[in-house]
Amino acid sequence: MLDRALLFVKDALDSHLQRSLSLPESVVVLNHLSTNDGAGNQKNQNRLIMTLTKLEYDTSRAYYNNSQSQNGQTSKNVPQFFNLNILISSNFDDYIESLKVLSHAILFFQSNNSFQRASYPHLPETLQSLDIEIESTSDAKSYEMWGALGSSYLPSVLYKIRRLMMDGRQIAGFQTPMREPLTEVGS
Repeated sequence: MLDRALLFVKDALDSHLQRSLSLPESVVVLNHLSTNDGAGNQKNQNRLIMTLTKLEYDTSRAYYNNSQSQNGQTSKNVPQFFNLNILISSNFDDYIESLKVLSHAILFFQSNNSFQRASYPHLPETLQSLDIEIESTSDAKSYEMWGALGSSYLPSVLYKIRRLMMDGRQIAGFQTPMREPLTEVGS
C-alpha cells in the first residue's frame, strides 16, 4: 500500500512537472536522500526527490475498537489508517532551477490536495482516496529531520498524506521476483 500510494503521487507530480515545465524526461524520484554510508545519492542529482520521513498510526478515528460488523458478521481485523509525511526536496545544480521546480511542485499540491477515484481513475484499486496537506515544522524539528536523514539541507517542503487505509483483507498474494534458472549441473 505504501509503495502504491507514493508511486501514484510521484507519477502524478512528475507528469504535471513534465507538462508545465516542458521537460523531456522524468524529474521526480521516490528515493532516500543519502546512502547508508552518508554519501549523497547520485540518482538524486538534478531531480525532485520524494522521501517518506514519517509513518504514523492515525488514532483519530472512532472505529478503532478492533471489530467491525458487516452483514451480521463481526470481523476482528478492521482496516488501519496511517498518515505519511513526505519530504519534497529539490536537488538541481542550478539553485534557481531548484527553486523553480519546487515552486511548481507546491502549486501542483495546492491545486491537487485530494485524489479521488472519480477524478483519478488510475488511482490504485486498493486506494479510495489520498488527501494531502502541507505540514509546517519548527526550525528545531527541521534541523532534527535533516540530521536524521543524513543529508545537507535542500530547498524543500513537507506534506502529510492523511488516512492511508491498510486492510489485510485486500492482500491477494505475494509475488516473488523471478530468478535466472540454473543451467549448469555440478560435477
